Amino acid sequence: MPIDRGPWTALVDDDGSNLVGSIWNKDKIKTVILDPTDAAIAAQVGLPTGGANNDLLTRDLAVPTFGSKWAPVGVWIDIPYAAANFTGTNPMVWTVTQANQIAYSYMVLGRTLFIVLTLQATTVTGAAGSPFVVKLPTGYTPIRSGDGVFFSIDAGAGVVGRARFIAGTPNVYLYRLDGANWNLSAANTQIAFQTFYTF
Repeated sequence: MPIDRGPWTALVDDDGSNLVGSIWNKDKIKTVILDPTDAAIAAQVGLPTGGANNDLLTRDLAVPTFGSKWAPVGVWIDIPYAAANFTGTNPMVWTVTQANQIAYSYMVLGRTLFIVLTLQATTVTGAAGSPFVVKLPTGYTPIRSGDGVFFSIDAGAGVVGRARFIAGTPNVYLYRLDGANWNLSAANTQIAFQTFYTF
């Protein structure tokens, strides 16, 4: 909505005599500039609301459009441990306990999510396979596919891994960079990476 220019139009220019022009004082600043500006802002409709406190800032998982897309800028947010966040690809079983989750956190800058994950002494049973699947923070599904490189220990041996993000999928898929399967191990598999993606 445009600002009402009626009060501005009503101002009269002085002819140089200092006798006919409108007086410019605090009241005129209020009525000509501030009041019309306030009215124009108040008249805006369709402005986004949301968040647990209707402030767009408080995370609200029940509101997919607002709230869940906002987080304090530059602040790392820890993701509570949940066993369901970590799965292997059948028939491989990847077991991650709460003690194994050293760090799982994220930070939001604009539409970019930075993520850090450190898992130690995890266990792989069933059959060797790939990939490991990690659930991403709720509300931050990638909109572009991409890859990141990370360090891992596979059954005691250091290997380079590839973290794969797929547009529209709320998971990150962890592969060995050489394409081999993850090996079986008893509390001897580690994942450590920090990367980012667009949501």
